[in-house]
Amino acid sequence: EITGIGAQVEQKDGFLMIVSPLPGSPAINAGLLPGDVILEAGGVVLKDLAIDDQISHVRGPKGTTAKLKILRNGNQFEVSVIRDSIKTLEIQTSVQNGVGIVRLLQFGATAENEFRNKITELLTQNPHGIILDLRNNPGGYLEAAGTVTSAFVPQGTPFVQIASQNKTEIDKTTLQQIVPSSIPVMVLINKGSASASEIVAGAIQDAVRGRVLGEQSFGKGTVQQIWTFDDGSSLKMTIAEWKTPSGRKIDGVGIAPDVPVPAEAGRDAQLIRALELLR
Repeated sequence: EITGIGAQVEQKDGFLMIVSPLPGSPAINAGLLPGDVILEAGGVVLKDLAIDDQISHVRGPKGTTAKLKILRNGNQFEVSVIRDSIKTLEIQTSVQNGVGIVRLLQFGATAENEFRNKITELLTQNPHGIILDLRNNPGGYLEAAGTVTSAFVPQGTPFVQIASQNKTEIDKTTLQQIVPSSIPVMVLINKGSASASEIVAGAIQDAVRGRVLGEQSFGKGTVQQIWTFDDGSSLKMTIAEWKTPSGRKIDGVGIAPDVPVPAEAGRDAQLIRALELLR
């Protein structure tokens, strides 16, 4: 639980970019979107500040207003966001029209430790299809991505390539498959699906285990390591790159859906289309 506007961010070329606004957050309510760049917060220009400093200007006590200048598609505009306490449930499950829906909001410890149990519980309702909803999921632990993928594919299936300067390694799932191959799978992604979300979507595509539906994902496929020094300064260095098991590039490209379905205002067109296809 944090207090702020409720958005996952990353620093890109010195700018603070929104990767995913969290569901039900002030950022969502204010209309902020994946890919929006926060140029200013409270009149302070954020470019080239340390990322911790950039974030500190955006965050603040509950009930206060963050006045932001946003860059979107070459246009600048201002928006006021009322900060609030943000608490995110990592996993949400439901059944609609005989289809099991698993919404995964991030790849944290909960996803790694509880995802397979949630899937097992869902299977007791005998769904004739599974929808894995990774929209606006900014990613998280690589280990959690492997755990999620393992539920759908045979044990020992490659789920990611890790390419560093001197070598390329292929990580494989280490846990037994839970969802029978006879149950079709649909993965939902959008522009806010990043990092571990893209690893899972790409792995299921490469394994021909299910179809990916929605919009092109964010394109975050690099691995960073941070060194902190005694004087308080730090160095963040990119040390590797994630690719799909077949070697498809993720960083700066994203995962292309097998079934492109754009988002629509006022209705969840992507979920509706996925339910139609599985029906």
